[in-house]
Amino acid sequence: MSESADDIIERMQRVRRDVSQDVAGIVETAKTLTDWRYHVKHHPWVLLGGAVAVGFLVAPRKKKIPHQDAKELVALLKKHNVSVAAPAAPAKSLVHSLLGMAAPMVMRQVMGVAQHRFGGASGPLGAMFTPRPEQPEHYEEFNIPR
Repeated sequence: MSESADDIIERMQRVRRDVSQDVAGIVETAKTLTDWRYHVKHHPWVLLGGAVAVGFLVAPRKKKIPHQDAKELVALLKKHNVSVAAPAAPAKSLVHSLLGMAAPMVMRQVMGVAQHRFGGASGPLGAMFTPRPEQPEHYEEFNIPR
């Protein structure tokens, strides 16, 4: 039952090698778990649902005016003969309406110029505006003659 020193040394070296491999695997797993790009790529719908849930929880809720207080306020206003008129909405001018119609057309032109300017792969934003190249079809995989 007693083991020789060589056997013990060999087992210790094997244990050290296994531990270093295990640590390397744990480090890679930790890098993957903390990489947000990995999660966006592999779980987009879960992250979208989480973002919606967080937005729902963080967004302020509309304050409800108690109905009873509104009735008391109306009664007080009537009692003291105070007339309250709702502020009139400012009328839209012709210039305002024309600007509202022209803004989408201007933005479309700006996006066209930006796409033309930065569309090449040499531009700083080329990757955003260039379409991805189509992958070549491999007919050999499907045994389809050309």
